[in-house]
Amino acid sequence: MTKPNKIAVLMGGPGEEREISLQSGKAIHLALEASVISFEYYHGK
Repeated sequence: MTKPNKIAVLMGGPGEEREISLQSGKAIHLALEASVISFEYYHGK
């Protein structure tokens, strides 16, 4: 039996492109939410 995949989505960060990264991370979050893949996301400051 194989273990289920798990993905971590890292987004945000302290740089100038934080907002773009958050938008991209949200899009990935929505796509993964529709799949059977388990995931967590982190948007540290």
